[in-house]
Amino acid sequence: MAATDALLAKHLGRLQLPYFAQHHQTLMAEAARESWPHGRFLEQLVVGEVARRDEALVARRVKAARLPGIKTLDGFDWSWPKKINRAQVQHLFRLEFLPQHGNVILLGGVGVGKTHLAVALAYAACLQGRMALFTSAVDIVNALAAAQATGRIKREMARLMKPRSWWSTSWGICRSTSSAPTACSSDQPALRTRLDGHYDESLPSSSGPGSSTTTAP
Repeated sequence: MAATDALLAKHLGRLQLPYFAQHHQTLMAEAARESWPHGRFLEQLVVGEVARRDEALVARRVKAARLPGIKTLDGFDWSWPKKINRAQVQHLFRLEFLPQHGNVILLGGVGVGKTHLAVALAYAACLQGRMALFTSAVDIVNALAAAQATGRIKREMARLMKPRSWWSTSWGICRSTSSAPTACSSDQPALRTRLDGHYDESLPSSSGPGSSTTTAP
């Protein structure tokens, strides 16, 4: 029996099925107690393995997105902004602006929850299987400047444009990166020049069909 278990563990490891390896004995015992048919036993193993892989994929996407923490819409304090279009914000979390290559601009004073919503939107995108990147205008400019100085500008631009969505607290901008963003603030000319100069043939309008602006005083 021990030899059989060792061989099974070896094969499951080679097939990269850790959930099977970790839980098959427990499920076998439960199947025997409950008189499960063979199909149900196999189903439980497969469902568990799929759930494990989904969780691992989400974890990798969240890590790659470089989120400053995990935020959700449920954790947003709706009582703090004096005025906010709640229905519009909730609609944003359907993420319909992403396939439309739309832009979202969050406007408001300090401490009203712009960063919370931006992080929550990025996290929601990760949960839905989309790659995201959360960064700041300063970090982008520094990364591009360093890449340009070492002849790696194309590689760095490809890295920045790979995520399905791009989120920046410096502008309060969340936008789809099927094409490069253009609505940089006037105090970021270096970034505007770098991005526009690299994607000057495919720049989207900042008021496209998927665009949305949410304000909070």
